[in-house]
Amino acid sequence: MKSLPTAKLPFDIQEIQIKITDRGCLIEAPLEDNEQIYGFGLQFETFGQRGLRKRPIVNDNPLN
Repeated sequence: MKSLPTAKLPFDIQEIQIKITDRGCLIEAPLEDNEQIYGFGLQFETFGQRGLRKRPIVNDNPLN
């Protein structure tokens, strides 16, 4: 990691909101109308994540 160059984030980190409630954790990130969120490393079966509720699965086997 130390050998990687430093770079500026493509967004303002202050615009990311994380809220913890009794029902769970909500993460809000500003996106343009044509931007998408892919992955998050939660489930292999789903790719596009924009506007979805996700349930993290804690697992030591990444193939499950």
